[in-house]
Amino acid sequence: IRSVRKVVGEAALTGVHFHNTRGLGLATVLAAQTAPQAAESPLKSEMAAFTVTVDPDEGELLVPASNIEPGDVIEYRIVYRNEADRPLRQIKAGALIPESTSYIDKSASEDGTPVLEFSIDGGETFAVPPIYYTRSNEDGSTERAVAAPEMYNRIRWTIPVLEPGAEKVLSYRVSVQ
Repeated sequence: IRSVRKVVGEAALTGVHFHNTRGLGLATVLAAQTAPQAAESPLKSEMAAFTVTVDPDEGELLVPASNIEPGDVIEYRIVYRNEADRPLRQIKAGALIPESTSYIDKSASEDGTPVLEFSIDGGETFAVPPIYYTRSNEDGSTERAVAAPEMYNRIRWTIPVLEPGAEKVLSYRVSVQ
């Protein structure tokens, strides 16, 4: 779906500054998402954040995120690596969709990953879209409604198998509010 993409530089989540966001700061959310794994875990992960820009000559560019402003599009990339000497199966790989952002519909990578799920309740439940929820109306009645992608607050992929030494790169995009 995406046109030409070029990554400019390397992204590190330390030193990322977010401006004019509401609620929990995005830098705090990113720090929570990239907390070190337990030493005994054979599954390692690294996350990077890129600002998506478009250059008239070079097309779409991914620049390491540093100063984030409302209206920016951020691409998060998570690299999962199997450091075990055996295949890892049915890996549930997930990430937050930060509070001051909105998930961009159909922006998550799905290459070879059969199940892509989202949550609208902070990760209590996950479902493949469309996600249904019960909405209360002003008159006290309730109705079943479909959650808009902007309501998603968690994303989760199921990686069927990750062979020893193999890596899987997953990505998704958000718009900063």
